[in-house]
Amino acid sequence: MNSLKVKDCFLIRKPQRFVYSDASATGCGSVITLNEDHICHKLWEPSECSKSSTWRELVAIDFSLESFAPVLEGSLVKWFTDSQLAAKIMEVGSMKLDLQRLAVKICQVCAEHNIRLEVQWIPQTEMREQIISVV
Repeated sequence: MNSLKVKDCFLIRKPQRFVYSDASATGCGSVITLNEDHICHKLWEPSECSKSSTWRELVAIDFSLESFAPVLEGSLVKWFTDSQLAAKIMEVGSMKLDLQRLAVKICQVCAEHNIRLEVQWIPQTEMREQIISVV
Protein backbone atom coordinates (compact mmCIF):
# COMPACT_ATOMS: atom_id res chain seq x y z
CA MET A 1 0.00 0.00 0.00
CA ASN A 2 1.25 3.51 -0.77
CA SER A 3 2.71 5.44 2.13
CA LEU A 4 0.88 8.61 3.12
CA LYS A 5 2.79 11.83 2.62
CA VAL A 6 1.87 14.74 4.88
CA LYS A 7 1.90 17.20 1.98
CA ASP A 8 -0.79 15.12 0.23
CA CYS A 9 -3.23 15.86 3.07
CA PHE A 10 -3.28 19.54 2.17
CA LEU A 11 -3.50 19.37 -1.59
CA ILE A 12 -6.78 20.23 -3.23
CA ARG A 13 -7.44 17.82 -6.04
CA LYS A 14 -10.08 17.80 -8.69
CA PRO A 15 -11.92 14.55 -9.24
CA GLN A 16 -10.97 12.76 -12.43
CA ARG A 17 -14.28 10.86 -12.62
CA PHE A 18 -17.83 11.48 -11.50
CA VAL A 19 -20.13 8.56 -10.72
CA TYR A 20 -23.85 8.66 -9.95
CA SER A 21 -25.48 5.58 -8.40
CA ASP A 22 -29.02 4.88 -7.30
CA ALA A 23 -30.97 1.97 -5.90
CA SER A 24 -34.68 1.24 -5.93
CA ALA A 25 -36.87 -1.52 -4.57
CA THR A 26 -36.22 -3.62 -7.70
CA GLY A 27 -32.63 -2.92 -8.70
CA CYS A 28 -29.74 -0.51 -8.91
CA GLY A 29 -27.52 1.17 -11.44
CA SER A 30 -24.90 3.80 -11.94
CA VAL A 31 -23.21 5.89 -14.56
CA ILE A 32 -19.72 7.37 -14.92
CA THR A 33 -19.54 10.75 -16.59
CA LEU A 34 -16.71 12.98 -17.85
CA ASN A 35 -15.38 12.53 -21.36
CA GLU A 36 -16.75 8.99 -21.61
CA ASP A 37 -19.86 7.34 -20.29
CA HIS A 38 -20.14 3.92 -18.69
CA ILE A 39 -23.35 2.41 -17.35
CA CYS A 40 -24.02 -0.65 -15.19
CA HIS A 41 -27.17 -2.01 -13.60
CA LYS A 42 -28.60 -5.09 -11.92
CA LEU A 43 -31.91 -6.39 -10.60
CA TRP A 44 -32.20 -7.45 -6.98
CA GLU A 45 -32.69 -11.05 -5.97
CA PRO A 46 -35.97 -11.55 -4.02
CA SER A 47 -34.04 -11.72 -0.73
CA GLU A 48 -32.32 -8.38 -1.51
CA CYS A 49 -35.61 -6.58 -2.20
CA SER A 50 -36.55 -6.86 1.46
CA LYS A 51 -33.31 -5.25 2.71
CA SER A 52 -33.23 -1.64 3.89
CA SER A 53 -32.93 1.18 1.37
CA THR A 54 -29.56 2.12 2.91
CA TRP A 55 -28.30 -1.44 2.40
CA ARG A 56 -29.44 -1.32 -1.23
CA GLU A 57 -27.73 2.06 -1.78
CA LEU A 58 -24.44 0.76 -0.35
CA VAL A 59 -24.68 -2.40 -2.46
CA ALA A 60 -25.29 -0.17 -5.49
CA ILE A 61 -22.01 1.62 -4.73
CA ASP A 62 -20.19 -1.67 -4.16
CA PHE A 63 -21.58 -3.36 -7.29
CA SER A 64 -20.87 -0.32 -9.45
CA LEU A 65 -17.41 0.22 -8.01
CA GLU A 66 -16.46 -3.38 -8.73
CA SER A 67 -17.95 -3.14 -12.23
CA PHE A 68 -16.09 0.09 -12.98
CA ALA A 69 -12.82 -0.70 -11.14
CA PRO A 70 -10.72 -1.08 -14.32
CA VAL A 71 -11.96 2.29 -15.59
CA LEU A 72 -11.57 4.05 -12.23
CA GLU A 73 -8.19 2.55 -11.34
CA GLY A 74 -5.76 5.15 -9.97
CA SER A 75 -8.38 7.94 -10.01
CA LEU A 76 -9.85 10.41 -7.59
CA VAL A 77 -13.58 9.70 -7.88
CA LYS A 78 -16.44 11.90 -6.75
CA TRP A 79 -19.37 9.54 -6.13
CA PHE A 80 -22.89 10.91 -5.85
CA THR A 81 -25.75 9.13 -4.10
CA ASP A 82 -29.22 10.31 -3.17
CA SER A 83 -28.95 8.50 0.18
CA GLN A 84 -27.77 10.77 2.96
CA LEU A 85 -27.25 7.79 5.24
CA ALA A 86 -25.14 5.85 2.72
CA ALA A 87 -22.92 8.92 2.20
CA LYS A 88 -22.55 9.36 5.97
CA ILE A 89 -21.73 5.67 6.50
CA MET A 90 -18.96 5.92 3.89
CA GLU A 91 -17.57 8.85 5.86
CA VAL A 92 -17.80 7.58 9.46
CA GLY A 93 -18.99 3.96 9.38
CA SER A 94 -22.05 2.32 10.89
CA MET A 95 -23.01 0.61 14.14
CA LYS A 96 -25.09 -1.86 12.08
CA LEU A 97 -22.84 -4.78 11.23
CA ASP A 98 -24.22 -5.48 7.73
CA LEU A 99 -23.84 -1.82 6.71
CA GLN A 100 -20.36 -1.57 8.23
CA ARG A 101 -19.27 -4.69 6.34
CA LEU A 102 -20.44 -3.14 3.07
CA ALA A 103 -18.55 0.09 3.82
CA VAL A 104 -15.38 -1.88 4.59
CA LYS A 105 -15.80 -3.93 1.41
CA ILE A 106 -16.10 -0.73 -0.64
CA CYS A 107 -12.93 0.61 0.99
CA GLN A 108 -11.11 -2.64 0.22
CA VAL A 109 -12.04 -2.43 -3.47
CA CYS A 110 -10.76 1.14 -3.50
CA ALA A 111 -7.48 0.08 -1.89
CA GLU A 112 -7.01 -2.81 -4.32
CA HIS A 113 -7.45 -0.50 -7.31
CA ASN A 114 -5.83 2.65 -5.92
CA ILE A 115 -9.12 4.54 -6.11
CA ARG A 116 -9.59 7.58 -3.90
CA LEU A 117 -13.32 7.80 -3.26
CA GLU A 118 -15.32 10.80 -2.07
CA VAL A 119 -18.99 9.95 -1.55
CA GLN A 120 -21.40 12.87 -1.50
CA TRP A 121 -25.16 13.13 -1.10
CA ILE A 122 -27.20 15.01 -3.69
CA PRO A 123 -30.97 15.42 -3.86
CA GLN A 124 -32.85 12.86 -5.94
CA THR A 125 -33.97 15.54 -8.42
CA GLU A 126 -30.35 16.42 -9.24
CA MET A 127 -29.49 12.73 -9.51
CA ARG A 128 -32.23 12.20 -12.10
CA GLU A 129 -31.09 15.22 -14.13
CA GLN A 130 -27.54 13.89 -14.30
CA ILE A 131 -28.54 10.36 -15.22
CA ILE A 132 -31.07 11.46 -17.86
CA SER A 133 -28.45 13.68 -19.52
CA VAL A 134 -26.20 10.65 -20.03
CA VAL A 135 -28.77 8.04 -20.93
